[in-house]
Amino acid sequence: MNKKKGQVSFFIILGVVIVAFIGLYLFLSGKIYLGKSIPLDIQPVHSFVSMCLEQSTREAVIAIGFGGGYYPRSAQATSSGVVYFFNDENNIPSKKMIEESLSLYIQEFMPFCIDDFADFKDINVSADAMKVTTQISEDSVVVHANYPLSVVKGKSVYTLENFESSLHVRLDTIMAVSEKIVKEHVRANAVCIDCLGRFSDEYGIVIAFDDYEEDTTIYTILDEYSLNETYAFIFAIKSSEVTNEKNIFGD
Repeated sequence: MNKKKGQVSFFIILGVVIVAFIGLYLFLSGKIYLGKSIPLDIQPVHSFVSMCLEQSTREAVIAIGFGGGYYPRSAQATSSGVVYFFNDENNIPSKKMIEESLSLYIQEFMPFCIDDFADFKDINVSADAMKVTTQISEDSVVVHANYPLSVVKGKSVYTLENFESSLHVRLDTIMAVSEKIVKEHVRANAVCIDCLGRFSDEYGIVIAFDDYEEDTTIYTILDEYSLNETYAFIFAIKSSEVTNEKNIFGD
């Protein structure tokens, strides 16, 4: 009985050794890799995808600004395409809605940057469907892309999957200001000049407004601290009633 147990133990140990040897061989020969380091063979692919993700994230943030946080553009918009944040009802997008809009934009437009990896002649890259999630945090937008790639170069096969991009943009601040603007405008049924000045000083932004139609005001929030350039976020408010006098008041 003890002799049989000894034989079983021997074969188990032998099997473990064989599996470990095969794994070590594959690792050293470059056919698989472990950890966060990117093998030299596929660093160009990883850098290329990361660049496309950063570019697409930047484009998404800019598009979201012109779309008042919406993508696709909300049906509640002026004839020139500026989204209403108030038109008989509150249409301000939630943080979650904006995050989902950013993710959708990136998923739809990043493939144009990737272009089926046409620039890589000596590497074969096959890709599965991309899944993008976005988080708007304090003063930044962080994007995670789950993009499973199988990369073949010579006899070696590699797998890439997770990519991340982070941009400095104060979307959280801009949305907070837009909500305050809507609240004060609806309260007075007018542009509150003193409020805009106070918000500008408090948040370090510029707020411009323009009469689009007799009952509609277009607001533009400009932030020079986002994206290392002046970032624009645009939306419209339609007044509930029209008077003959221009609706501009102080507090």
